[in-house]
Amino acid sequence: MADVVDDLAGLDLSAAASWYQSTEDAEAPARLTVDDLLASVADADDADPHADAASEPKPEDDGEDTIVWAERQLRKLPVGALYPELIAPCVVALSAWRERLPPKAWRRVWRRERVLKEINECAPVVARALAIVAAAAEGAPPFTFVDLCSGFGFLAMLLSELLPAEKVCRIWLVDKCWPMRNAAGASANQISWEHIYGTEAEPLPSPWPIPLETRKMDLRKAREMRSLPKVCWERGESGGGPVVLLAVHLCGGLSCHAVHLFNREPRIRNLVLKPCCLPGKAAVRKELEWSFSGGHSFSAADLYERSKGAAAFENWAENLAQAVHVSGAGSSKSLEHILVQSKHFQSAYVFVDRGPIQEGDETVSTDAVRRATSRLMPSSSPDALGNLQFDKPRGAAEPKPEPKPEPEL
Repeated sequence: MADVVDDLAGLDLSAAASWYQSTEDAEAPARLTVDDLLASVADADDADPHADAASEPKPEDDGEDTIVWAERQLRKLPVGALYPELIAPCVVALSAWRERLPPKAWRRVWRRERVLKEINECAPVVARALAIVAAAAEGAPPFTFVDLCSGFGFLAMLLSELLPAEKVCRIWLVDKCWPMRNAAGASANQISWEHIYGTEAEPLPSPWPIPLETRKMDLRKAREMRSLPKVCWERGESGGGPVVLLAVHLCGGLSCHAVHLFNREPRIRNLVLKPCCLPGKAAVRKELEWSFSGGHSFSAADLYERSKGAAAFENWAENLAQAVHVSGAGSSKSLEHILVQSKHFQSAYVFVDRGPIQEGDETVSTDAVRRATSRLMPSSSPDALGNLQFDKPRGAAEPKPEPKPEPEL
């Protein structure tokens, strides 16, 4: 694989160029393990973004520049230990936002310093997205990214700044709280899109490097979900290129909807899923069950069989990973713990690569993605298809081995 730094020549990522100094013949350095991370933050309260916000002075208190202050805070968060090469490009992105966004939208970005929390928690997703695009073959059709349940859009905004614009045609922000596209503006219970499109009174002085497009859509409504491919990647400038589906912090059963979408849409070549809370226990009383193409199924009762808390969430994440159906050469999936929330157990990420779109199409090589990601991912690399890995924090009990079957007489 050619040096992937060349693929990002158009981006101002010089401070993070060492991140991409990986070639086919280069030996990947040792990755930061969970134990390394825990040792580095064991005595530090500032791994929690809310603790940082409370203990550190606001940038306006001492005259320090907001961007400089933000860089200092980011380096104290887990992202600073896990993905130090991401700090510089993220700070560049923040600086670009300050120049681009209207003052009101810029203040919304900084409300309760939530942008720091968002950058920290979506860092593994950003790293994976960069690796996927960098591993694409020269001259391949451009990618379309779809950010499910995007919320305000921090992840899509970062990717617009960091990904090479010549390789990505559009990033869709899908959420039920966006206004309809032909609406005059957002109502009181909707997300204002002034930071995405600007307003008539305050248009954006410069466009987003990769176009951002909002789409009002409820994942729970089957008719709306069926229209998503037609809207987002089956027409326009996508040119038949691959689709990357990002599903971060999806609450309850929304994660199941994301898995169903991936399983039935062959144009979606990559999935990054970070599940959030489990479906409520009302689902147990309703005896709900979920079945997926590929044969995996589980019930709401199954999710709570390991009691609650971290054990129940691990059960949830494992079932979601097993529900993702991929097969054939070049396909892989892994379930990994990445402790971007050192004080919370919701640290599971599901990474799925389907391989090339069709036989003979070298749009994205899964092996190339693995190589580009090897130094970025702090936990284990993807194992053989179906052999899911789940790194446990230090001190976690080892699973009991399954009993050997009795020999037949």
